[in-house]
Amino acid sequence: MITLKTDIKNLSKKEMKVLNESLVEACALYMGKKKGLSVRMIGRGKKYFGLYDYDTNEIKIYKKSCSGMLGYVKTFVHEYAHAKQKGLAKNYTAYHFKYGYWNNPYEVDARSKEKMFRPEIWKETKRLYNKKTKV
Repeated sequence: MITLKTDIKNLSKKEMKVLNESLVEACALYMGKKKGLSVRMIGRGKKYFGLYDYDTNEIKIYKKSCSGMLGYVKTFVHEYAHAKQKGLAKNYTAYHFKYGYWNNPYEVDARSKEKMFRPEIWKETKRLYNKKTKV
């Protein structure tokens, strides 16, 4: 059974795969589907928690930055929100230079969605994960 206190470092590759699949399903339920989305854990890097790569349609999460389940889920929801944003590829960099990271409208929106949907997405993720792992 997973909880928000679970250390993701203790999860096997198979458990992480099930967790990510469950997160994608839960995010799709609350935020809308994103076709062709993939998820990858990256072991190196401490500067960022995660990112959405619009060129590859991939959420990348830095394992060393998000070892706790709560941080992982928050980061995942935030990056999923970016995956759903219209015009991100075209406008993100210009807005970054104009407004800075914290005031970039895409970041403001992603933080808002993270805060709004994270509790429900976590409940659904946990339900799906436990069902898939038969806990």
